Amino acid sequence: MKKNSIKLAENNNKLENKDPIPTPIKHRVRLSKAQKEALVIRSDVNELCIGMLMGDSSIEKHGNEARMKFIQGDSAFIDYLYSKFIHSGLVTAAPISISVKTKGKMFDSHRFCTITHPYFTEMLNKWYVKINNRNVKIIPHDIGELLTPTVLAYWIAGDGHYDKHHKNIIVCTDSYTVEEIDLLREALLNKWGLTSTRVKSGGKEEACRIRFYVKETEKIQEIAGEIMPPMLRYRLGL
Repeated sequence: MKKNSIKLAENNNKLENKDPIPTPIKHRVRLSKAQKEALVIRSDVNELCIGMLMGDSSIEKHGNEARMKFIQGDSAFIDYLYSKFIHSGLVTAAPISISVKTKGKMFDSHRFCTITHPYFTEMLNKWYVKINNRNVKIIPHDIGELLTPTVLAYWIAGDGHYDKHHKNIIVCTDSYTVEEIDLLREALLNKWGLTSTRVKSGGKEEACRIRFYVKETEKIQEIAGEIMPPMLRYRLGL
């Protein structure tokens, strides 16, 4: 499928937070090439993908095309994300839950993958570069053109938290370079006038996070509050 044949539908409506969770598909269903080509990628689903990809979701090559993978510790959030994708036809199997061991402790992990599709292959080519034969996620140079309230909401939903003591919002950007973080901060400033600082994360030596100034908390709540998944509104201090 050629790049310009991917159907991106215009949809000015915000993602509806009250969509019912559909009955999960118990077994994976293989879609034909024609069925995949007939799928229309809604603009709100596209923005959800961008926001989650800015966080800890990922895209991987699987066969000839790529797919997107979602892993969360919150089962309600993963079910919520799944509901958005099943309505778009981009998933064909239900989320699964497994126990994983991290730093000597067991945690529940909930996950699902989309189908493979040229749309995700395009995103893979835009958001990843090869370094030492490994795909490394980057912030694309045109990130300012990609930012929307939905993107902001799902980025914070996936990788942000609210600091109750300082009453501000922090987003984990540990895997990005300092230059990429500053590019993102500049884009947020130009788009919404959101001011922030870059702070050490306490992890890797050069790992940093974005800390929004306290005065921006209410503004971010106004921009993203209505779109934020209801179970994660606390990450905006709501």
